[in-house]
Amino acid sequence: MPTVHVDAEITIARIDGVDTSTNITALDAAADPRLADFIVKTPGVCSGQPRIAGTRIKVKHVYVWVEQMGMSPTQVVTEYPHLTMAQVHAALAYYWSHQAEIQQDIENEQKLVTELEAKAGSSKLQERLTGLNARSEAARQRIAELIASEKARRLSSDETLELDEYMAIEHRMRLAKARDHRSSHHE
Repeated sequence: MPTVHVDAEITIARIDGVDTSTNITALDAAADPRLADFIVKTPGVCSGQPRIAGTRIKVKHVYVWVEQMGMSPTQVVTEYPHLTMAQVHAALAYYWSHQAEIQQDIENEQKLVTELEAKAGSSKLQERLTGLNARSEAARQRIAELIASEKARRLSSDETLELDEYMAIEHRMRLAKARDHRSSHHE
């Protein structure tokens, strides 16, 4: 990839009557790092896609986090402390100057994921979760029926026991959820 140097020269002549003539050259190789110092493409590493130098974090990841998921660059650095603000901003600058390339990488990855999911079919875990969700829905419906019968005072003694069991289970689940919620906020 060819290297492009952009030099901007700024001359400041007088501030408050004092001669402060200075030339400032943007992207001076000795003073300021270039985009190419932050973003690299290496055949065989991350499928040759542009990534932050010294990491396996691709430009497209940073773009998705910031532009699609709404994370701020500061949040990205907090979440990935081995990154610097300069690296995150360089990744975003690279994205915006190579938008078509990165969007094509994102589309290609999505196509690959879709193909692999179709080829693999559902996992045993996914099937089990689907079964649990179906049973949970059936249980919710049964509880609603039992509560309606209880309100109408038409519950048999077996149905009363069944409702009591469901209610005890629901109570334990709510307690566990509250305990998990509290512990996750204390960490």
